[in-house]
Amino acid sequence: MTLSRSDNAPNDRQSIGGTPWQINGCPLKPTVLAVQGSNLYAAVHNGGEAMPGVIFSVSNDAGKSFKPLGIVHTSAVVSDAPTIVVNSSRVLLAWHARVGNAPRRVFYRFYDLSGEPLGDIQSLDTTPGLSQYPVVTAKADDNFQLLWQQADRIWTTTIAGR
Repeated sequence: MTLSRSDNAPNDRQSIGGTPWQINGCPLKPTVLAVQGSNLYAAVHNGGEAMPGVIFSVSNDAGKSFKPLGIVHTSAVVSDAPTIVVNSSRVLLAWHARVGNAPRRVFYRFYDLSGEPLGDIQSLDTTPGLSQYPVVTAKADDNFQLLWQQADRIWTTTIAGR
């Protein structure tokens, strides 16, 4: 996956890292971005990895270069559907993943503004069964609002931002 800034030359693309994914078609996997000042945070599902999953990358120079941080959930069989947001002091990255034979669940992890992990990966506390497709936003009070699909309903919770 590569990104290009609109104020750069069209061919000035920057890789966000990961193993090249060679397929004969479109992977239908969006790259998600969060921006704060000159810091850019990017995540995408990469099927080219030995264990396909969500990769995370950080740019601290306004997208001129990226520091790939690799697969975010190495104990998952597969992770996908990342969503990312930044508040004044933290980055929140969320995704759904399958661990072992369990159904997909929503997971998240905090990072500091330089991209270093803060604490462990957290599993969202949901009712048993499939939970998937998280979406996250930062609130005015610096907390985060996380939404996800569980069966045929959309659920939401607030996650403390500090």
